[in-house]
Amino acid sequence: MNDEAREELVAVRDLDRRIDALLAEQSKLRQRLFSLGGGGQSEPVSGTKESDLSGGVAKLVDMSRKIDGLVDAYVDECKRIEARIMALDDRRYRQLLRWRYLADLPLTEVAVRMHYDYGSVRNMHTAALAAYQQKFFCGRY
Repeated sequence: MNDEAREELVAVRDLDRRIDALLAEQSKLRQRLFSLGGGGQSEPVSGTKESDLSGGVAKLVDMSRKIDGLVDAYVDECKRIEARIMALDDRRYRQLLRWRYLADLPLTEVAVRMHYDYGSVRNMHTAALAAYQQKFFCGRY
């Protein structure tokens, strides 16, 4: 029914979550490398090798490049999705979709911010997805 609309909107949210997961992994790797390099201790950790440290640094650099690429893609996709959302006629739909998918708020929080009950926001969400689907995906076949 509104599958293409939902998939497109969820994809930008998922990309943001992938970036967050990679940033957390990068932070752990930095901590490990810091401990391998001595981490400010007067003597290096016993049993570490210079190759372990340089391999870890190379992995960290690769990970940073990957994160940079994903962040660039995320920013571009957010701009594209926001432009599509802002092209919808209903102001309430625009606000709901921006909060739900770009700000990644649960519908319960969207309901509070919009001063509507949850059931109304859930129904409005379905209608907003239908409007998005109609505007951007109907007639593609």
